[in-house]
Amino acid sequence: MIEFYASLPDIQSAISISGNGQGARVKLDIPETEVEAAVALSRLGGKLLRVRVEVEDEEGYDSGDVPMGTGSADGDPEWARKVREGKIRVSM
Repeated sequence: MIEFYASLPDIQSAISISGNGQGARVKLDIPETEVEAAVALSRLGGKLLRVRVEVEDEEGYDSGDVPMGTGSADGDPEWARKVREGKIRVSM
């Protein structure tokens, strides 16, 4: 298992949904302290990965899975700020 801290970048294309129904693409900002995990992740190209996203428990945010469709940058700016600050742990 590869585990590291990351955040969604503050860009419109952080999550891109395919126009032809073939899925989505997610971009992550990974801090310098987690680069070794990013290198390990890069070696898994082409493999099927299981992804679990947890928001770090801080300032009233519950840790655990984030329900699909919640906490978007458009819908909840406070949650988006937490994401940018690296309060997400990604496990693969």
